[in-house]
Order: sequence, then C-alpha cells, then structure tokens
Amino acid sequence: MPPPFTLILTWTLQPQTKENLALSDPFQRTIAHLEGLLAWLQEADISHILILKNCSAKIQQESFSKLAAEYNKEIHLFQCSPSNKVKFYGKGYGEGEMLAQAIEKVQLLSSRPFILKCTGKLFSPSWKSLLHNSTSFWITPNPNQKNGLLPYKAFRLPFVYCSLDILRRRLHIPWNFVACIPPEIIDTRMYWCSLSFYKKNLLRSYFMVRESLGLNLEVAFYFHLIQIKNLNFLKSEPVFFGRSGTFGNYAAPFSEQIQSRAKTLAKEILL
Repeated sequence: MPPPFTLILTWTLQPQTKENLALSDPFQRTIAHLEGLLAWLQEADISHILILKNCSAKIQQESFSKLAAEYNKEIHLFQCSPSNKVKFYGKGYGEGEMLAQAIEKVQLLSSRPFILKCTGKLFSPSWKSLLHNSTSFWITPNPNQKNGLLPYKAFRLPFVYCSLDILRRRLHIPWNFVACIPPEIIDTRMYWCSLSFYKKNLLRSYFMVRESLGLNLEVAFYFHLIQIKNLNFLKSEPVFFGRSGTFGNYAAPFSEQIQSRAKTLAKEILL
C-alpha cells in the first residue's frame, strides 16, 4: 500500500515563447493536456490530482468540478504566477517554479507526503512501478553527443553558467563552445519522491536552468541527484502515451474515445 500521495500534472496552455515548440497553439495544447488528464482519470486509481497551470490562458474551472464528480476524484487547479524569466532561461525554469510555488501555497500537499509528478500532456501505464521505491527517477544517456569547451562539472558553479549565459546572448558564441553536456540526464517527464526529499534536494534546482547553454531541467536534476550517495536510479525507459509539445508527435496515441472527448472539453474549458 503506497503512502498518501498527490498526482501533479504540469500545464502550460499558452507558452510565453513559441521558440522550439512544434505544439504552440493554445487550443491544440489544451486538447493535448486534456487527453492526458482523461487518461489518468480513466486508467489510474489515483484519488487526488493537482493541476499546476503557469500561463495566462483563461479557463472554465467549473468543468473540472464536473470531471471530478464524474470520476469520483479530487481535482485541484492551482494558478501559478508566471515569471518573465521563462522567456530567457527556458521552459524548465517555469516547471521548477511551478513546483516551488505549489509546495509553498497548496494546502493539499501538506497533508499528503509524497508526489507523483507527470508532464500534463502525458500518461504512463508504468506509474505503479514507481511507487515501490522511496524515490524513483529515470536516468538516461544525454542525447547531445558533442563535447563542450568546458568540462560539464564546471557548470555546477553559478558564476560559470551565469557568465556564459551573458556571453552567449551578447556575443553569440557558438553553442558547442559553451554548452553543458553531462554524460547522462534525468527524465523529468515523470518521477516519484517524498515532499521532504524534493524540498531538500530539488526545490531550488531550477535556478540553474539556462537552456541556451544546454542546462535544461533534466541536467539540473542530474547535477543535484548524482551527488546523493546510495541513490538508485531506474534505467529502463517508461512507456508513455501522449503528445510532445516540443516535437508535436505522439509517443503513443490515446484511444479515439479520449481524443474525441478532449476536443469537446477543450471547447468548453478554454475561454
């Protein structure tokens, strides 16, 4: 029997920047997020769901109350205060900021000591396997194979990545010369841990996100977690259903029933 936990879904319906995003239209993104939510409601026996939204898109909250009643679940929606820093540092900064604000302000989390976090557009049938451990993080090879000018461990120092970020923006130094490329990264699409573990080890990790330097949230998590002794990582990649906002493609498509209902709900929810 797992300890009491909350499923956290991160939603950005209207991104601050459309750079490097194949899926940028608010209506299409709303459909994709609702597909993920419907899959969790229908396929997972999880009673408490917290949706973190960090954009200015206006939505009809009454529809979420109806969904919660239909599936006999608790759905909480938390509107985060979006930061302008996301435009400069990248979407990983925004995700970390969402979690930090929720932990500080959402009462639900104070009564449920564990979190299962998943990117809002996705669903994984592998979710139950994570709950067998006190922490579950996937570690994967870094897809960027080229070496940067500096050893990746140097990027743990704030003055290094802050200085390089300024140089890259003002002098347009080629990415390969200033990129941070560790051998592995953490898959942040889904993970499981206690709130106390997150607060101690990951709460401020998003401060180092500088996606222009290759310092995305996956790398920031890697830097913070790899230093913890005796922390075991999962190696096999999870199975996901849902659509990538970056590439626009489906890891695996949802059922026609979920896709059809998500389109109908999107018309009701997005104002």
